[in-house]
Amino acid sequence: MTMTFTPEPGIYPGIPAEEYFSWPAVSNSDLTFAARSMAHYRYAPPLVQTPAMRFGSIVHAGFLEPETFERRYCAMPAFEDTIRKPDGSEYANPKATNAYKAEVEAWRDAHPDVEVVTSDEMRDAKALIASLEAHTCACAYLRGDGPAEVSLVWDDPGTGIRCKARVDKINESACLLADLKTTVDAADFERSLAKYRYHRQAAFYREGYMALTGTVWPFAIVAVEKDVPYGVRAAVVAEEAIDVGQREYQRLLEQIAECRRTGVWPGYEDPPAWTLPGWYVASIEDDLLSYVE
Repeated sequence: MTMTFTPEPGIYPGIPAEEYFSWPAVSNSDLTFAARSMAHYRYAPPLVQTPAMRFGSIVHAGFLEPETFERRYCAMPAFEDTIRKPDGSEYANPKATNAYKAEVEAWRDAHPDVEVVTSDEMRDAKALIASLEAHTCACAYLRGDGPAEVSLVWDDPGTGIRCKARVDKINESACLLADLKTTVDAADFERSLAKYRYHRQAAFYREGYMALTGTVWPFAIVAVEKDVPYGVRAAVVAEEAIDVGQREYQRLLEQIAECRRTGVWPGYEDPPAWTLPGWYVASIEDDLLSYVE
């Protein structure tokens, strides 16, 4: 049954993702809304799984928990490719036929406890997983002794705010925490690190693990591309990036604590004046000079 409360501080392996998401503690995703404004944090909508998130979940399960993957996910056959009219000709829209619907219903009845994925999703996920398995560093970070998909709950020492995190891998063999990210371009992942605040996530998760265990472990990220050739890059997050992320999340937690105390949740601040962004001015500078000449 899905919990509607946050458990006491601790390390919780084996918690379904849906249950973890229901815990009303502050997560790194919540901090992303808080970084926009405290009003955005207060009115943040429930997390909705996007197609990219769904594919990421399939990949995570296939690589991090291969022993349960086949029980959790199954590709439905492409029945539309075999449905034909009585005379053997093809339907214009086979998925709209009663024959197709009957095939799907029968197949689902025979697989009641699995999440259905398309054959394309399964093909792409297995190809991506094979690329990860061929990458020595990725395996060193994401495989080894220790649980995968672990939920952490802790109270922030500075503010007392109850926080949560879901760590992809607690690698006890390598003495590190690791996270698996799918990306469009692994060669430019440093840009993604800043854009999606992965450095803040690394600092936040590491702080939670330290609060619960007293141990400070490195935080590694494995980035794998979503499309062929499924390029992979893997490394620990640098300490200077962790330091920046720590300052960012601590500032946000302090703001949340103050808003909880006062009951005031401010939105955006007004600028002194609307100005053009520097990148735009730079992009037209040559044209402007030519016009003046």
